[in-house]
Amino acid sequence: MRICKIESDVIDCSLVGVDAHGFGRALASEYAIPYSLKISVEEVATYFGGYYQEFVDRESEDEGFLEELEGWALLLKETGYLSLEKMLVQQPELISKLLLNELPAEFMGYMFLDKTPALSKKYILQTLVTLEVTGGAVLCTGMAFINPAFPW
Repeated sequence: MRICKIESDVIDCSLVGVDAHGFGRALASEYAIPYSLKISVEEVATYFGGYYQEFVDRESEDEGFLEELEGWALLLKETGYLSLEKMLVQQPELISKLLLNELPAEFMGYMFLDKTPALSKKYILQTLVTLEVTGGAVLCTGMAFINPAFPW
């Protein structure tokens, strides 16, 4: 289940893309429009689970040097390198912070990855401002813009 809202209007999520190269850059206020998303944890695990596991594997490579572990590598080790599915249920605050602060472009990119180019979408998500895992869903807010190249 995925619900996409631009401003307060529910829209077809197939009209939404992510600019992977420019994600996170601030938008001029005259172009910025707020968005919100509600994505089921099952869908998050399906679309983002593979990338998340690769990230965890990279972070765990330094495990032999425990005195040097810090940041996300240390926090993930302390969880026992849980799968994304388990993190979403057992560690919702930690995974929320990880996705928001360390992997926002990757997370949003994988959640909206499809075979059509992002710039063929009507709405382009540009920033991720909040992310919370709660009630079996991931809730996100941020800023988007209307793609000027979209064929109206």
